Amino acid sequence: KLNDLALAETILAQQLNLSAPIETWQKIDKFGPSYAFINKRLPVVQVTFDNDPTIYRVEVHTGYIAAIDTPWQQARSWHFGYLHKYHFLNPIGKGLRDSIITLIIIALLSTTILGLLLYISRYKRRATLTKRRSTFNQINN
Repeated sequence: KLNDLALAETILAQQLNLSAPIETWQKIDKFGPSYAFINKRLPVVQVTFDNDPTIYRVEVHTGYIAAIDTPWQQARSWHFGYLHKYHFLNPIGKGLRDSIITLIIIALLSTTILGLLLYISRYKRRATLTKRRSTFNQINN
């Protein structure tokens, strides 16, 4: 009978030909900062090997390798989770976080509308000047 770590180590050895000493391992039962919902598989065993910054996550019930995170992938996941999804604002509370995000969206929308108005007024001004020049040229010729 194999425990989760031994099973994950066996799966990684068979499928990826990895056989280095294990540095750390952890069983993950819920989604969180270290294992995002985008992977959609639980529970998993998270394994790191000595002298290898890559994190391997194995779903031991099916033998499926749920995720292989290189340092680049970890940075990308951090960016998505904390900046794109505004999770860095979670400590201040959901109500205040949602208010801040709403203000940001209103500011972006206002900037877009003002830019569009400036573009339209510039277009109208240019058309008016072209019409005046045409009229002036007809009078002088």
